Amino acid sequence: MKNTGIVITLGLCCVVAVGLIIFFFVGCNSSWCSSALVRPLSVIKNKPTAHSFEECMALGNPVTESYPRRCSSGKFTFIEGTEQSPASSPVDLEHMQPNQLVVSPLKVTGKALGSWFFEANIGLRLLDANGAEVAASHGQAAADWMTNELVPFAGTITFVAPATDNGFIEVAKDNPSGLLENSAFVRFPIKFR
Repeated sequence: MKNTGIVITLGLCCVVAVGLIIFFFVGCNSSWCSSALVRPLSVIKNKPTAHSFEECMALGNPVTESYPRRCSSGKFTFIEGTEQSPASSPVDLEHMQPNQLVVSPLKVTGKALGSWFFEANIGLRLLDANGAEVAASHGQAAADWMTNELVPFAGTITFVAPATDNGFIEVAKDNPSGLLENSAFVRFPIKFR
């Protein structure tokens, strides 16, 4: 009698699993499938990605109520104000225009808030358009970093251009604690070709 219950339970689990696989991978055309609560994976996979804080917010992604506010879209987190007004940003890159063509070795110079440094270091990364790391390095403070003011820094990133034409320079707060609440970064759009 116990074996019959186990067989029936396993049979029901298999039927449900096959149904879910068909639903998610084949999709369905009926009206209830296209409701806001039930969507095939193909719709979720093709969700548009954001390229700025405003786009991220407009797409309905979550926005933190911090200062500055942050919006997450997939692998990317955008900080309010950093794309349009570098003066209000915790990081300002010198000699760098949005979507500027970069070549290796890339010399990165700019200013960042003193609180973004630890032991006079600040993180530098190049990312491809999908957010994958192309290369990582660090910048060195060129003045006293124990301040709340902007501190000049410089660093060099050596890299091999990725498959994507576009990408980002990421300047990251040096975070020796590893705690998420102490991490922050600003991304600047660039072109590899």
